[in-house]
Amino acid sequence: MRAIEKPADELLQDFAKATADHKQELIRDPATIFKFATYDIDYIASELESPIRALNRMLFVQYFSAMEAYLSDRLIKVVMDETAIMSALVKNNKEWSGEKIPVTELAANPAAYRDWVLTRLRELPYHNFVKIDNYYRGALGFTIFPNKQVKATLMAFLPVRHDCVHRYGYDHEGQERSISKDDLAELETAAEAMVEHIEAAFAQRPT
Repeated sequence: MRAIEKPADELLQDFAKATADHKQELIRDPATIFKFATYDIDYIASELESPIRALNRMLFVQYFSAMEAYLSDRLIKVVMDETAIMSALVKNNKEWSGEKIPVTELAANPAAYRDWVLTRLRELPYHNFVKIDNYYRGALGFTIFPNKQVKATLMAFLPVRHDCVHRYGYDHEGQERSISKDDLAELETAAEAMVEHIEAAFAQRPT
């Protein structure tokens, strides 16, 4: 875990004051939101030493929440903003190949096609990294995984996420999931590597 000097909301206020002209863009940027979300989680993890085992599980789930929000916001934003990327996603998405939008719906709402894509993207389970990877590949032409190690780490933690979110930290055999500080640090490192990789690839996309 990183050494934390102040919580993310205070850091964001300081940063926003220094960049007043770009405040709204900063707050809406998916990578920035992820950064401050994980900063807050780090702050709590570094400040609190609790015997309550559920605390680490809650922090673990929050890391996943930050990742899922980032993956969702980054994909939806670029697909909605760039017509060529929306077209690439629809053409390359086998899951949508049999879908149809009635002509009457298009006549009544010229934005029906765009609305249909937006609705489908909002419904996606963004913790399903394999599925989301296919969407990123189809829309943007690159994988969300920077390397095999990061992919393996994230995939290994998925069953733990499921049990923490849906079973209060217990698996189907009734065994409690034990999450250590090292586990949190490993998940954070993998999440940050994924976001940094996507941001770098996103910045290099053809425009």
